[in-house]
Amino acid sequence: MPTPRLAVFLDTETTSFDPRTEEIIELAIVLFSFDAHNGEVLGIEETYCGLREPTVRIHPEASAVNGITLGMVAGKALDLDKVQGLLARAEVILAHNAEFDRPFVEGFLGPLDQPWGCSLRDVNWNALGHGNRALASLMQAYNIPPQGTPHRADADALGGLALLSQKDAQGRAFLAQVLAAIQHRQSLGPKETSQERTYLKVSFAQKDAVKALGARWDPERKQWFVPPGPNLTPFKAWMTQLP
Repeated sequence: MPTPRLAVFLDTETTSFDPRTEEIIELAIVLFSFDAHNGEVLGIEETYCGLREPTVRIHPEASAVNGITLGMVAGKALDLDKVQGLLARAEVILAHNAEFDRPFVEGFLGPLDQPWGCSLRDVNWNALGHGNRALASLMQAYNIPPQGTPHRADADALGGLALLSQKDAQGRAFLAQVLAAIQHRQSLGPKETSQERTYLKVSFAQKDAVKALGARWDPERKQWFVPPGPNLTPFKAWMTQLP
């Protein structure tokens, strides 16, 4: 039998969008074992979830989504030894929107050596009939019950892992697609330039909607965008708001 390998699925809650000026207020990490041969999730090894008092205000729109207030995080700090210890044991790091979570995590902890995978983009949900790629929508589609309070880091990390544990019609775990995408990225060319992107005007409350449709976050411009390729029709409402 193949030796089980370790990965983490993490999720963050933040004060707002921009990792250059905003901060993590909650971090959840789920360390799990998996079979690299078929992508099967073998089990959860350890979990951690902690709150953190930021040095900046929590944006009201962020608080409205995740329910975290300044009073809840006052005096709280992440257990860095625990966080770094769990991450050090993992071969890969996963998140449901790695392009959002990664700059926050690495901005706080420093660059991490492991490759990142994304359950939002590395699984071909459209081919499986799921136009809405929001975590809650996908969990509902696969009859996965809420793993805690919605939009909280621990619930989303556990929910994301539960989603990747599901299998397609051929019996292949969705985690296998993510692992394959991580390997494939090594052969990809440079990312598209900003001139090839279609930028959107999106409020914090709408971020999950555009993210589920395939929009991505540009930390340099602090703006959501549609990469080249997808049909722009679903994004029309956000495009027409641009100056």
